[in-house]
Amino acid sequence: MAASVFYATIGLDERVRPLHKKLDKKMFYDYEDLTKKEKDYMTKDIERIELTYLLSPGVINIQPFVNDDYHYEGVMFITVRLRPESKDAHVSVIGEIIQKTVPNPTVIVFEKEGNVRMGTCRKRLNKNDRTKTVAEEWAYTPWFSPDHADETVKQFLRAVHMTRLS
Repeated sequence: MAASVFYATIGLDERVRPLHKKLDKKMFYDYEDLTKKEKDYMTKDIERIELTYLLSPGVINIQPFVNDDYHYEGVMFITVRLRPESKDAHVSVIGEIIQKTVPNPTVIVFEKEGNVRMGTCRKRLNKNDRTKTVAEEWAYTPWFSPDHADETVKQFLRAVHMTRLS
């Protein structure tokens, strides 16, 4: 699987054991108030959602970052395996649904037909309700194959390798 190759390439497999914990799509329906179109994207485009890695102080040497605006205690890596017939235009909508549902900093690795695409967003604490987060500043990579990467992708993969991150 392309996501597994990606995780191995950035050194996650060397440092942390994968969880491979299946996340039920119903969890996202219940938490987020989804439109019919968004529910269709979740059911028709997604084959599987899983919590693949959870990086926390108890698992890896990662320190919490907490201030008035941000409360980052760990980072989640969620893998979303898309069906071959899924449309690329739906990926950002699916990513937003997941990011809004999960309060922790999250890297979503979409997988489709041997390629991966990463999605992240910055999340800050809600000013009115400190128990909730606000998702903002979305970022997505283009689709790429981690094992047949061109030079730009290779540079990116080296830059996000676990040994290069603080």
